[in-house]
Amino acid sequence: MRTTPIAVLALAPLFAACGTTLADEEMHRFPGPVDSVHLDQRAGDVTLTMTPRDDVRVRTRSHHVASERPSVLLEQRDGTLSVGYTRQPGVGGSSVDFDIEIPSGVAEVVGRSRSGDLDLHDFVGDLDWRGESGDLEAERLFCTSA
Repeated sequence: MRTTPIAVLALAPLFAACGTTLADEEMHRFPGPVDSVHLDQRAGDVTLTMTPRDDVRVRTRSHHVASERPSVLLEQRDGTLSVGYTRQPGVGGSSVDFDIEIPSGVAEVVGRSRSGDLDLHDFVGDLDWRGESGDLEAERLFCTSA
């Protein structure tokens, strides 16, 4: 008599999904005016570039296992753009990378990061950044206070 390990076959997709990292990418646009950007980053890299455009563009790339897709939080209110994400606790981990393009009129960037790199390009203004782990790379940075 031949037996087929049905339980193993039925669970194979679940085991494969647990080890597979998924990635989602989205682009968001916010009309001006934006005076400040507040970022609360758990894990992931942040690239912040000052541009001559009038709107703000935020590209998000989330990396996660199937059971743990993070929720990206983006809100514009009273001249402040708030950026961050939440995640459900579970097996594995998740992170979100943010590429943020801001207009030259943004005067302040406030950020907190638990893990991840910060790349600043062409930034002029006040910078208040606190990171627990990660590298800081700056190019053409002119801070009135840091």
